[in-house]
Amino acid sequence: MIRYTHLLLICVVSLIAGCATTYPVVGQLDDGTPMLGENDILAGTFWAASTSGLRCSGTYDNMTTTSTIIVSLHCNDGRTCKAIATRSGVNASGGAITAIAELNDGTKAQFVIGPNVSYQQAFGNGATAIVR
Repeated sequence: MIRYTHLLLICVVSLIAGCATTYPVVGQLDDGTPMLGENDILAGTFWAASTSGLRCSGTYDNMTTTSTIIVSLHCNDGRTCKAIATRSGVNASGGAITAIAELNDGTKAQFVIGPNVSYQQAFGNGATAIVR
């Protein structure tokens, strides 16, 4: 019951406030490849793509109230992973989600999701921000 109440509250607040339920995703792979995409907080879905055609997408439990969530990702080239995302109150006025991931081939990635936060604000400049 709490899960449905939580979802209903999100829907009502979103409709009344006119706030977005999708937010931009900005990130990069450890080789510096930029990734852009979208996170839909109502659907609990995430995707990011590169200009070279790589696209990774996944789902997460959007009903959890914890600040750290796990996102299962599947890429169109067969790679998979579980990303760890930390939320800090994404809403129309600010906040962000930062995520780190290691794909099953060892490739690392970092992402930031939110309306008013840049990748550089969350992780610093360039590929050097990737934890090795």
